[in-house]
Amino acid sequence: MNISFDFGLDAVAQVDAIDDIGILKGWDSIKKKSKLVLCMPLEWRSVLHQTVKEKYPKFESTEMEYQAYRELAIEILYHRGIQALSLASIISKVPSRSENLKIFY
Repeated sequence: MNISFDFGLDAVAQVDAIDDIGILKGWDSIKKKSKLVLCMPLEWRSVLHQTVKEKYPKFESTEMEYQAYRELAIEILYHRGIQALSLASIISKVPSRSENLKIFY
């Protein structure tokens, strides 16, 4: 079973998929947290770890730790998705090289 997250506006649904699979397979919060981290894009895994450690130096339970990772993963996926959409709209307005050549000839 491979799950990988994409940056986008459906960040909550992507992270909820981990919860749904965890319920079906009987995972505890430690297993769900590890799957959540593994599903994040590679370059954002260390950011996820560091930010959670900075915000919450100590947890009372593993469930609280999972919830902290979950909330931050949703935030990262959502905000990076908005940035990707805005970048795509900027790039789509730039004329391509072939369009420039048509104008020239």
